Amino acid sequence: MPNQTNLLNKFFVVGGTLGGNVASYVRRPLDDDLLRFTLAGEYCNVLAARQMGKSSLMVRTAGKLREAGVKVAIIDLTAIGSSVTSSEWYFGLLSRLARELKLDVDEQAWWQSMEAKSPLQRFSDFLRDVLLEKIEEPVVIFIDEIDSTLKLDFTDDFFAAIRAAFNARSRDEAYKRLTFVLLGVARPGDLIKDRTRTPYNIGINVDVTDFQLDELDAFQSVLDECFPKQGRELLQWVLDWTGGQPYLTQKLCAEVVEADSGVFSKSAINALVEAIFISDQARTETNLRAIRDRIQNSPYLVEMLGVYKRVLAGKRIAAEERSIAQNELKLTGLLRVSPQGILQVRNQIYARIFDANWVKSSIPASVTNRRLIAVISTVAVVAIVFAGFFYYRQVNQAIEVQAQTYVENFNNSSSQEVRISNLAGLFGLGGGYEEQALVLFQSLSYEEQLTLFDLATPDNVGNELVIVVDGVYQSMGDTTDGNALLTTMADTLEGTNASGAVGLVIEINAWVDGREAAAQGQYEVAVASFGTAWERSESRGNPNLEVLLERAVTYTALERYDSALTDFDKVIELDAARAGEVSGIILGEGNEALANYLREHPGEYRNVENAISLPVPTPTEEPVSEPVSLPEKIVIGGAEMVLVPAGEFIMGDNISVNSPLLHTVYLEDYYIDKYEVTNKAYSACEQAGECKPPHDGDSNYANPLYANHPVVFVDWYQAKTYCEWREGKLPTEAEWEKAARGTDGRLHPWNTGGLGCSFANYRLVDSNNFFGPACIGNTIEVGYYEKGRSPYGLYDMAGNVQEWVNSLIDFPYPYDKTDGREDPLAAGPRGVRGGSWNGLKIRSSDRWGTEPSEFYFDTGFRCAMDAP
Repeated sequence: MPNQTNLLNKFFVVGGTLGGNVASYVRRPLDDDLLRFTLAGEYCNVLAARQMGKSSLMVRTAGKLREAGVKVAIIDLTAIGSSVTSSEWYFGLLSRLARELKLDVDEQAWWQSMEAKSPLQRFSDFLRDVLLEKIEEPVVIFIDEIDSTLKLDFTDDFFAAIRAAFNARSRDEAYKRLTFVLLGVARPGDLIKDRTRTPYNIGINVDVTDFQLDELDAFQSVLDECFPKQGRELLQWVLDWTGGQPYLTQKLCAEVVEADSGVFSKSAINALVEAIFISDQARTETNLRAIRDRIQNSPYLVEMLGVYKRVLAGKRIAAEERSIAQNELKLTGLLRVSPQGILQVRNQIYARIFDANWVKSSIPASVTNRRLIAVISTVAVVAIVFAGFFYYRQVNQAIEVQAQTYVENFNNSSSQEVRISNLAGLFGLGGGYEEQALVLFQSLSYEEQLTLFDLATPDNVGNELVIVVDGVYQSMGDTTDGNALLTTMADTLEGTNASGAVGLVIEINAWVDGREAAAQGQYEVAVASFGTAWERSESRGNPNLEVLLERAVTYTALERYDSALTDFDKVIELDAARAGEVSGIILGEGNEALANYLREHPGEYRNVENAISLPVPTPTEEPVSEPVSLPEKIVIGGAEMVLVPAGEFIMGDNISVNSPLLHTVYLEDYYIDKYEVTNKAYSACEQAGECKPPHDGDSNYANPLYANHPVVFVDWYQAKTYCEWREGKLPTEAEWEKAARGTDGRLHPWNTGGLGCSFANYRLVDSNNFFGPACIGNTIEVGYYEKGRSPYGLYDMAGNVQEWVNSLIDFPYPYDKTDGREDPLAAGPRGVRGGSWNGLKIRSSDRWGTEPSEFYFDTGFRCAMDAP
């Protein structure tokens, strides 16, 4: 066997900063991100828990920057000290900059020559008058351990000075060569503690991630040398415990390499973890002690323990960036955010050590006593009444924990069989969890969905496969991708003997055959195929209403209007929420004969008639004036606007509580922006002196990387001012809705009947209001979602950001104001449309409102104007 001790000395480094050539350095995607941003001159913030590899990342990036010809300085603030005056602190900072950058300057003499100025002003002058004058190349300054300054009473000015250097780029080209990167255990909001001052709101936040298995090939090679053919298996066992936390992973691998035996078992790994991390003797381990000390010394202790207790118990808690308690827990390293935006304990080592008993023992005695008194008093009164309720809660909490386990196993496994089994388990819980399972599936990319059904031996998970396919297949739209995915599901099902698989295969294949026949104009063949699919779905107890709708459309093409309306009527009977979709089809362009047939046969199709308000036909004898020819597109103030022609459209739905019931509205010609107003476009109004900047400094308004993202944090008055500056207006509710859905009453700007991240940027939400993953995790450039365009070619009418409209918001909808043209100067809440990241609010008819002075991270706007 190789000398394991030598391997350890050469490879694994436990604790401390890894040098640029250390073999055990793990390259992660954030390496490329930080290098790319700094080469582009972007200020960056690398803020994360201790021992996550921040300093090693800094050293590695600094080396790459030097290779690219960039001048680099690395300043460790702990080396300056904390028992110093502000003058000593700033001079220490300046002196280290001079040495790091090899500046030809006597910093002591220069400092003394400027003694009439404050230490902060001397530091700022040094950056501009010395550093940028003597160095012509780009300069990147890494400031490490910034959290060591948080207890000093003069460092607010230091971070304000860095922000001032960034802002000076707009008026002094030299500052564009200077870039700062801040690293430490802090939040951006912590850096300037005085809340009366503008916060530190610049820089790109670079997320520090845990190690992933496919990033650890070098680790596997070393383990293979010590334990032949066991390397990958050992590494997976290690990650099962550490979750990829960098320090814990290096340390546990090092301990494994030091073992004597040439064969290592999983039980041996477990015993090793117990000895070095979990036993009483191991509780002083530095990483664990740092977490414990930070939590126990935090002024937010009680709030943090409350959040952590719920996460530990398996509660589904969405990450909230504005929660101080959550952010503090993330900075300790104890919690991380899953790809779906849910808080989770970082690894099993932490979960074992910081368990429910630790939470209980960490709650201050004063809080415990107060709660105990309150609980005793309450229980004495209501114990008997709520006994049944508590039992009910226990049962449901157990189900919630099981559901969370299924979700985590699905997300964390690379085995498609494991993922199928856990998705089937989630479907099997029933109720709202079926919707959650569907949302989880829809959060996958198209390629990931195809891969999910790429099973070498489908029969291994045959029963689970049937459950999953049965749960998701009806959401496949009539698109090339949707039909290819259906075919893949059917082909995979053919490889299993599970009960119900044959019938499901026949149904899916008949459905796809019907779609292909309809696309080729073979309507009779299509009707027959759709009929087979419908009968199969009914006999299985899972009626496929999509098939029934598609058969009704095919009957319409054959002019068999009675059959078409019978199918439409059945759809609404089985699912009243589909009434708006049915109405949109019947009243859509080209279906006038179908609408007339319905009008001529009153009382025969009750469900359809109750859902539709048939417009009164225009008398044919009326003279028709020659229409005015208007351009389909115009450009106003640099913004492309699209013509929405005059005419009626279907507004509202019979689904949403706050939306009006289905009715028709007539609008004259008008133009509306093709894209949401961007940061770049809005800044032009600000520079012209007409618009005020967005309210929230934490937005990316001034970041050039976000120039073409929609502007956010603007209130209704700011949006109105901008549109008027462009000689336009905010659209009314009706104008916005017609532009979003056209005239056929569709539920979304697209008309595929499906949802998903290929259509819009939003956060997936299930029927229980559980927030799932976000498609992007931030705003995206306008014009990104080709598949999500509205009938008039408008982008982002669902998702990305929600949009202000001009109309006052009333509940219920005011039928005396069906075109939404309320007084633009009247007081009251104003309408907001478009859904942003709330997946339950991205239907084109959804409406809600807020006070015009409010502003949010997900609210922007677009402009409209009356046609001449």
